[in-house]
Amino acid sequence: MKKIYVIIAASLAILLVTTVGVVLSINGPEGVPLIRNPKPVLPANKDLTRDKLMPLSSIVASPEKLEEVGAIVEWTKLMTLKEYAKLTNQEASSYPEISPDRLVYVSKVRYPEGIEHPRLGFLGDAEVITLRDAETGRFLENTWRWDDKNPKTKIRGGLPPVGPSQGEK
Repeated sequence: MKKIYVIIAASLAILLVTTVGVVLSINGPEGVPLIRNPKPVLPANKDLTRDKLMPLSSIVASPEKLEEVGAIVEWTKLMTLKEYAKLTNQEASSYPEISPDRLVYVSKVRYPEGIEHPRLGFLGDAEVITLRDAETGRFLENTWRWDDKNPKTKIRGGLPPVGPSQGEK
């Protein structure tokens, strides 16, 4: 009879531990529910009119500043994050905090003579694709690409060019 009570007690203990483990995996530590598919911090806004967006002049640096560092704005476009992801061969799901239907400004700036990057060092014939939220102007990301063949380039791993052809604005 004592063996049966021990087996029943052990079975109940295993059931209790399993149940607690399942509850924790569903609710997280301290019973706080885990958010499995959070709503984006920056929701869809593709139907906004231009007057509700940041002016383009506040997104791109002034021509004087660009000339000072030898930069050329190749193009700046208003698009959705989904279109940007396609342009850069990424998945829109790479940005879970931003709705794929969020409007963003994307600009491509080229540095034909190269640029001294604060972390990467000198990058020959570099370009940067900048992503900014069109409604708030908030900076979202930079993607740098550069010429690996330039002898002054300190770091290897530049990526191929992205986006519309040169001259398209």
